[in-house]
Amino acid sequence: MFHKLFRKFKRFNAFAPELLEIQFTETALRAVDRSTQETLYSLKGMGVFLTLDDFGTGYSSLSFLKSFPIDRIKIHGSFIQNIARKSEDHAVVRAILSMAQSLKIGTVADGIEKETQHSVVARMGCEFGQGGLYAKPMGMADLITWLMAYSPGALKSIGVTDEAHLKTILLVDDEVNVLSALKRLLRRDGYNILSTTSAAEAFELLATNRVGVIVSDQRMPEMNGTEFLAQVKEIYPNTMRMVLSGYTELQSVTDAINRGAIYKFLTKPWDDEQLRANIAEAFRRLQVELENAALHQEVETVNAELVRLNHILEQRVMEKNERIARDTDYMLVLQEVLDNVTVGVLGVDSEGEIALSNHLADAWLCPENHSLVSQSIGDLPQLLSDALGEALLSDDFIGKQLEFSLESHSFNATLSPMGKRSLSKGVLVTMSLLNVGSLS
Repeated sequence: MFHKLFRKFKRFNAFAPELLEIQFTETALRAVDRSTQETLYSLKGMGVFLTLDDFGTGYSSLSFLKSFPIDRIKIHGSFIQNIARKSEDHAVVRAILSMAQSLKIGTVADGIEKETQHSVVARMGCEFGQGGLYAKPMGMADLITWLMAYSPGALKSIGVTDEAHLKTILLVDDEVNVLSALKRLLRRDGYNILSTTSAAEAFELLATNRVGVIVSDQRMPEMNGTEFLAQVKEIYPNTMRMVLSGYTELQSVTDAINRGAIYKFLTKPWDDEQLRANIAEAFRRLQVELENAALHQEVETVNAELVRLNHILEQRVMEKNERIARDTDYMLVLQEVLDNVTVGVLGVDSEGEIALSNHLADAWLCPENHSLVSQSIGDLPQLLSDALGEALLSDDFIGKQLEFSLESHSFNATLSPMGKRSLSKGVLVTMSLLNVGSLS
């Protein structure tokens, strides 16, 4: 299939390759060979966009992400259908998104039919959505009209701001009169109050609103309060969850508190001022937790940057040590070469210190047979020392020849400036004997 597609595509030049997206399922790749893999890489190299469809329903998803040049994964709609109210689906999608982010692969959520589904996956960090919420199946004429009017883009989270998050409370109770009494009591504190009589509708409200504190009844027809808040904890962990009930089911409440699903358990009938104080404290605690989480994230970001910089530093130190080792080897080779030439060689740096000498220079100028390296030019014969001093002080030194004597031998020396082919600054001296005697 991919080979035929590649051959056909190569014959068309009517549009840019990056405008084409090829979607394929894991099933299509289950029996691939090396040539198929190469074909996909060729399509990718041309700029074609590759998407792995129905991700999460097969057995080889992770190996596909590693073996093929996939740009984006499409999360199967079965995980999206109940994502606003099922913690298991929420956990699967969260894991897929985290993995895709780590691998730098794009994501699209399939099967989005409701605004609540859109809001949840957008809040989780999914990049794109696909489904009936955005458009229904249509004919060509309607499609052209729709495309001309529609401006596609990344998923945008539906909800309120962080400031409202710290003032929004959700009340869940199957008794309407209880909800009315709670709203009258809490309205004076300036909260943005949401209310519902069912857990199902509560999940819908949570999907489309940033809620800070949730107060739920314990006994409700669909599920009890502890079960409801346990689900909420998994899907919306940045909430403070409270039970307000006239019934004390000690075991289930204790279990929920131990799991961290419930912040506080309050009883009916309630004391107005005590309830207001508990809710205000819950919002304050939420704010502290959010600030701590933000600080923790900032610390993690800084630590990650420090690790990155430390890795770069270690790499550069390693590279520098390798360069030093190479330079040392080069210097040893150079020294061996110089020791085998038939002239004496001195290298003098810009500070007047001898940085290099070969075997003949040491033997001729240093009777004690010590190396001249690190000695000053002042330790050299007077005529040579004076010439080197003048050369180092001159701004336009171009070279000089001179003769000097040492004991019973005469030498010819050529002084040349350094820096023509290197960054070195100084003078290079080459010497030869004018009369051959016992000094060698």
